[in-house]
Amino acid sequence: MVPRFIRERKPAVNNSKASKSKEWNPATFYIVIFLLIGSNAIQMIALRNEFTNFSRKADAKIGLLKEVLERVQRGEDVDVEGLLGTGVEEKEREWEEVLREIEQDEQLWETKANKKAKKAMKATIVKQSSVEAFSNGKSILNGEEVGGDPRTVQGPSDTPDSTSAKTSRRPLAFY
Repeated sequence: MVPRFIRERKPAVNNSKASKSKEWNPATFYIVIFLLIGSNAIQMIALRNEFTNFSRKADAKIGLLKEVLERVQRGEDVDVEGLLGTGVEEKEREWEEVLREIEQDEQLWETKANKKAKKAMKATIVKQSSVEAFSNGKSILNGEEVGGDPRTVQGPSDTPDSTSAKTSRRPLAFY
């Protein structure tokens, strides 16, 4: 009742060729790198084509809207619903798709602009606080008074208080 794969087991033979691991082919690294670069290049081409298609659709729809608006402003009798495709499901779906893509694109640009603005604001705040602290003679790290040699910092336990008149300074470890 012993399974066949266990019954027919042959004794292990120590073969020097089989036990020795093969070394990597030196070209393997380059093959992998070129595959990654090639796939990224293909992805970039696809993104560029997708963006050009999106731009063409959006430009065509915007141009049609401008034409309809100009005709209406000039006082011409225009079938707006007919030109814009109201009532035709296919054209309405195209308009919804184009408007949705434009909104998503605008949201993406707004979030990028907001991130840049937040980074700039943080940098300005840090710069202003460091300038104010320096002009007030305060340490930026812990807000304590610093004076004398700029390479020394007065520690928190070394702050002068009303009971002790001694002030000791210790040198910074990095300079």
